[in-house]
Amino acid sequence: MVAGRVVGQQSALKPTVELLVYGQSRNRARVQAVVDTGFTEQFTLPTHAVSELHLVFAYEEKLTMANGETITFDVYYASLDWDGKMRDVKSI
Repeated sequence: MVAGRVVGQQSALKPTVELLVYGQSRNRARVQAVVDTGFTEQFTLPTHAVSELHLVFAYEEKLTMANGETITFDVYYASLDWDGKMRDVKSI
């Protein structure tokens, strides 16, 4: 079972978990991730983490924001340890 905690103020509580994310050559970083109950094998990492992990560029993806604006993001391949099992994921 993956254990986490809830952080934030009463009006903006966020469920979080700590994950180990792996990049090229088994480089790894421990990150705090906000849980998205609609997880679709994508997650967001800060730019410095993408660089430090030497993540492999996969492709560009266009996403439409809530305000209707379309933004292009770079997508990278990564792996993470989820409940003791390695899962391949994409990071934007």
